[in-house]
Order: sequence, then C-alpha cells, then structure tokens
Amino acid sequence: TDGAENLWLCTEDGGINHIDLQTGRITPKIGQTASTDDDYTICLTYYQGRLYAGINKTGIKVVDTRTGEAQIVDNERMGLPSETSVYDIAFDPQGVPWVGTDRGVWRGDRTLTAPLVPVKGLEDMWVYDILFDHRGNVWVARMGDGIHRMDSKGRLAHYQADPKEPNSLSSGSVSAVFEDSQGNIWLSTDRGGICRYRPETDDFERISTPEGLPDDVAYDMLEDSHGRLWFGTNRGD
Repeated sequence: TDGAENLWLCTEDGGINHIDLQTGRITPKIGQTASTDDDYTICLTYYQGRLYAGINKTGIKVVDTRTGEAQIVDNERMGLPSETSVYDIAFDPQGVPWVGTDRGVWRGDRTLTAPLVPVKGLEDMWVYDILFDHRGNVWVARMGDGIHRMDSKGRLAHYQADPKEPNSLSSGSVSAVFEDSQGNIWLSTDRGGICRYRPETDDFERISTPEGLPDDVAYDMLEDSHGRLWFGTNRGD
C-alpha cells in the first residue's frame, strides 16, 4: 500500500494491478507499455510516488502513480548481465536503490540512469529480499544459503541453517525479512517456518508447525494497525 488507500499488486502474467481500498475498484495492468515483456512482474516497491517493479529477465519498470506514465529500465541500461531477474528493490535511508537479483546485490543512483555497481561481498548470489533496519543494518535474504547482515561499517555476517544447532536458521532458503514496530527482525523460510533474530545471543528462535504455524513454507510478513503479525504460508495466514 502507499498510505493513501491504494493497494498495488504485481502478478506473474498480468503486470501491475491497482485496488482502490475505499471503492474496491480494480484497475489491471497499470502503466502498461507496448511490450508484453513487462507482464511478468516478480516484485513491487512503492517509493515517493513511484512504483518499481522487477521484471522477469528484463529489468525494472518504473511507474509514476500520479500520471500513470511508465518506463522500463532494462538490464543493459543498468549494466546487469543479460536475462538477469530482479527480485527486490529497496531504498536505503539516503534514497539510494539497492537491487536484489539472481546475480547478487547491486546499488545505483536515485534515478537508475547510470549503470549499477555490485555491492562488495554480496555478488554472485540469488537474492530474494533486502531490508534496512532501524539499527543501520542491511539484511539480504538468499535462496539456498541463508541470510547476510551488513552493518553500517560494511562488515558482513552470514547466517546459515545447521541441523545440529537448534538456534540456527531453520532453513537455508529465506524468502523474506521483516522488521516489526518493536524492532524485531523476522525471517520467513521455505520448509523451515518463521525465525526471529535474537540480537542478545546473535541467533534465532524458530517458529513452525509445532508452535501453531499452519505450514512450514512461509512467504511474506505484515504487521497490522493493532501490532499483530501476519505470516503468509502454503495454508493461509
């Protein structure tokens, strides 16, 4: 959502869709271009009046929500390898975009008009999600190899799943990372349920089906206006 009763959805073959939460009206294919290549959207980020959608093997579509004007910033223009897919676009506190792809994390200027630069230590990996927390850390969720935490000085910590350690990650495939209003960091995983990071011990609390989670395949997470957390799984919330 954009804070103004608008819900924006990215779809696999229908582009970006808009739902007016006051009227319930649905508008499909927002900012559609002449190309059908931008129908397959993988991720969607709202930032300062614009939507940034990762397009499968193509680049990023940028849509001005006030005018509806759209442009596609393709991989070649961004300096990314051909057929790179963008899985997340996150903006740091300075407004700099960090782009998570199946070829690592890249950083660019605010307008995406100059080639992106790979982030040292976060190259050549499949990235699903990026989070900037209130402590100045950057969390980078990976498919198949856990999660990285980069502090404000650029130092990296790498957390992985270890079946012999009950307080390690429950799965190496981390699909999303989320910070709640209390500053807690939550991770959703593939076949490992949910993990909560414990900064006091630098490890994780596991929450899965024995603790009441409907399913151990978890996706995104949200917090509602009452402070309740919602976890999307293969069997609902």
